[in-house]
Amino acid sequence: MNTLWARTLLAIYPRLPDICKGIDRECWNQGLGEYYNRNYSYRQDTIFNILIELNERKVRYINIRILVDDCLNSMPQKFSSILEDKYIFEKSTDEISFSHNISKRTVFRRLNDALEMFSRIIVVFGFTDEVLNKKFLCDYLVGAEYVRQKHIMEDENHCKQRRGGE
Repeated sequence: MNTLWARTLLAIYPRLPDICKGIDRECWNQGLGEYYNRNYSYRQDTIFNILIELNERKVRYINIRILVDDCLNSMPQKFSSILEDKYIFEKSTDEISFSHNISKRTVFRRLNDALEMFSRIIVVFGFTDEVLNKKFLCDYLVGAEYVRQKHIMEDENHCKQRRGGE
């Protein structure tokens, strides 16, 4: 497994709370907005399907957070702290070098080693490239703003096409 998924999961990790809040806000808007708007622009089952899809996305993002936490906790501290500083706290190489009292070259070397280790741990937990592609590839992260009904339908069609028309 290459480190692309490791870098991707670590990069979105600090944004997951905002994404989940965006999903909650969209569920609130969809559910109550249609309830209070008595001229129902969508059928009720369509609204329920939208809410279910949004909540399923939220579950996937929470699972990403748990996966990243478990992987970081499974690593030696000298590697996990480098990944946390780089991806979660978004520190520069100079800041990491200073805070860990190591050279910049050592930061790069440890970062590469840590990403490789993180990638191997993901696989040990059962998340191969194939599994990650199937579970998460069709979820588009657009800040904390989430799509409305027509975009969900487009996403579902796009995902089905990418997965071979399940």
